[in-house]
Amino acid sequence: MRKITVIIFLLFSLSNVLKAQWELKAYGTNIYCIASNGNSTAVGSDNAIVHYSSNLGLSWTDIDIQLTQRDLFGIAVDGPKIVVGTSGFGVYLSLDSGDNWTWRSYGLSNPFVKSLLIKGPYLLAGTNGVGGMFRSANEGKTWSTIIKGLTNTLINSMASNDSNIFAATNGGGVFSSSDYGDNWTPVNVGLTDTIIYSLAINGSTLYAGSLTGVFKSTDNGRNWVKLNSSIKNVYSLAVKGNYVFASSFGSGVLSSSNAGSSWQKVTENLPTVYTQAIGISGDYVLVGVNGSGLWMRPINEMVSSVDVVTANEIGVFPNPNHGNFRIKGFNNFDRISIYNLHGVKVYESTFMSANGCVELNQYNLPVGVYTLEFYSNDNLIHKKIVIN
Repeated sequence: MRKITVIIFLLFSLSNVLKAQWELKAYGTNIYCIASNGNSTAVGSDNAIVHYSSNLGLSWTDIDIQLTQRDLFGIAVDGPKIVVGTSGFGVYLSLDSGDNWTWRSYGLSNPFVKSLLIKGPYLLAGTNGVGGMFRSANEGKTWSTIIKGLTNTLINSMASNDSNIFAATNGGGVFSSSDYGDNWTPVNVGLTDTIIYSLAINGSTLYAGSLTGVFKSTDNGRNWVKLNSSIKNVYSLAVKGNYVFASSFGSGVLSSSNAGSSWQKVTENLPTVYTQAIGISGDYVLVGVNGSGLWMRPINEMVSSVDVVTANEIGVFPNPNHGNFRIKGFNNFDRISIYNLHGVKVYESTFMSANGCVELNQYNLPVGVYTLEFYSNDNLIHKKIVIN
């Protein structure tokens, strides 16, 4: 089979890649949860220590909440406000960057909190069974149950965009709510694994991690496709634009620079491949390593530099180009989008092709590297292009 390889030079050289290293930022044992919002990042561990940064991870403060039950499984942050969920003592809140903490669990009938989300005027808490999902309108002073339509109450993870809240469950797949949790609807078309451990979101695009791999939806969860990847045991996901990062317990950290189309391992100098929670703070990726604390690495060190196109797959020609190119190798597709390196969609249209070839003229796009995303025969396919 003849292969056409398109080499794409990104903003760093091979010598920089070879020198790429993870850097230990916080000692500890196990890191279970990571949350970022603006300049603030909070990390929860198994020893009731919150690692907190107010400057995008440049410096860290270790905060001991001094609990008897010391596993922190859920965390949310909004400036100086930090909320943690424990494995038996409910929710604790700090309004001053961790200097003082208050127990906020009245009405929270299940004290085993696995996920937290700050959304508008509300705080949501996902638990591991009885009660399921809870909501507070007064920063946790009182709670009410919100499970209408939620047929599985084992909540592993939550994510939100402007219009929806999403909940990942342990056996019921993914649920969506457009009214702050008053009503929930399953959104599982194409989701072949309903035990979902993690969610990551970028606009209307969602990623779901499971033992069997990573799934992706580009329409607010209405339809899912399994990404073409051998990744397994995905317990945590993080996304920034087209950059997606997966923490696989047994394979370490994997990165994708093309919205999940292809992946590479980026575990250099980590003490083990048994990684836990993963998150993003500014231009850095954070990951918890089993028994070895919190590690950080710049995103731009983990960008793939090669895209391989085979003759019997979809191809882009010529590449590089000046904004005029042809897409060949299929008979029809529904939608095509173009994203820049920041993950911003710069073009979208729908097509029907009778001869397997479509020509695009995008002379208005600035010089740079772009990702083509198109939906064909219930599959998402991604290709890189260079406009020069």
